[in-house]
Amino acid sequence: MRVLVLGAGVLGSYLAHSLIKAGNDVTMLARGKRFEQLNTNGLVIKHYFQKKTTVDIVDVISELKEDDLYDLIFVVMKYNQFPSIYSTLANNISDNIVLVGNNADPKKMESEIQKLSKSKKNIGFGFQTSAGMREDSGRVISIHGKGNVMFGDLNGDLSLQQTFKKAFGTHYKVKIERDIEAWLLTHYVFILPMNSLLYLNDLNTKKISKSKVDLNKMIEATDEGYKVLKENGVNITPVTQGKLISDYRKLYYFAMKIYFRLPMNKVVSGSFDEMVALYNDFQKLKDNTKVNIKNWNELEEESLKKYHINKI
Repeated sequence: MRVLVLGAGVLGSYLAHSLIKAGNDVTMLARGKRFEQLNTNGLVIKHYFQKKTTVDIVDVISELKEDDLYDLIFVVMKYNQFPSIYSTLANNISDNIVLVGNNADPKKMESEIQKLSKSKKNIGFGFQTSAGMREDSGRVISIHGKGNVMFGDLNGDLSLQQTFKKAFGTHYKVKIERDIEAWLLTHYVFILPMNSLLYLNDLNTKKISKSKVDLNKMIEATDEGYKVLKENGVNITPVTQGKLISDYRKLYYFAMKIYFRLPMNKVVSGSFDEMVALYNDFQKLKDNTKVNIKNWNELEEESLKKYHINKI
């Protein structure tokens, strides 16, 4: 299959590697310094747990033209960056698009692209389980297991589902999520308190692991966020994620305490820009409820205050 990965950061790089491994003809879209790195050195990835480094020779483009035809386009971007690519995707002749990453409003995202398109696009949503950082040299340090990706769409498009699964072959575990909207909303509500805590503590995970106050505030805020989702008619997906916090809070507390102590956290980097956009969209859901979200609001206000001060 002819596949384009639009986005050459940590997640896009590992996704491209996996698609190459599955036998696809993969092109990556990158710009500036990243374009030069991929052109000169190839796609270089250090696999953290597997203790190996791979180098893939990959075609690189700096823009997606209207007549560039691909069987499947993966857009791997931060939530706040997706709107910048709507018109480009809409004008391109390729039909199949998968938007990969955090997403607070997949219905709106699909609607915006379809409105701009001359013909109907087949749009799906995915989420890849991996993390890491990109070094100045361009080498990506990728933290992942055997490799797995979540996929779903809002219209029950079995054709797109089959195309997606075919792209990964047997090299990558594909999980089909029937209610991908609920899964995506549950996930971003889960990560917002965690990322706020990381941002407020300057990514000092060791400090967080020792703070009972911070860990409990994060857990309470997550529970409050789930209650807001439920009040808006969203089913917590997977169900076990909600039950872990509501029914097994002490176990979850110690799991988080251990998580923040893991050495791999030292090679995970991120930007808070995306979290700001997710918080802004969550406001719409908050306004529809009367749920007491004291801890959520405190984390949001403290982290956004620090963010805006740093931006000045």
